[in-house]
Amino acid sequence: VAFHALRQDQTKLTEAVKAYYAGVKPDALRLVENRTIPTAYAVAGDSEALLDYVEELVEQFGPWEFYYFAIDPIFDSMRDLPRFQALDKQYRQWLGQQK
Repeated sequence: VAFHALRQDQTKLTEAVKAYYAGVKPDALRLVENRTIPTAYAVAGDSEALLDYVEELVEQFGPWEFYYFAIDPIFDSMRDLPRFQALDKQYRQWLGQQK
């Protein structure tokens, strides 16, 4: 699915994400991580959907899941949002404990 192509139409983007998850096989081992969906949300400027997605990842798999969002410049427009900052703080606290 070309999520990036749907960035101008929030409804179609939401529908495409739902359709993707309806047809995808579970990846219990997290061998494949889907970065396309959160990137599409960021490009579309849908901070609520992006942060819902990221919070679910972090809740399910732990703070280390945030590393991608902490470093990728595609998410720069989200960095001032309180929810993003809370996730970033949680990630950096976890990262500090790994040393």
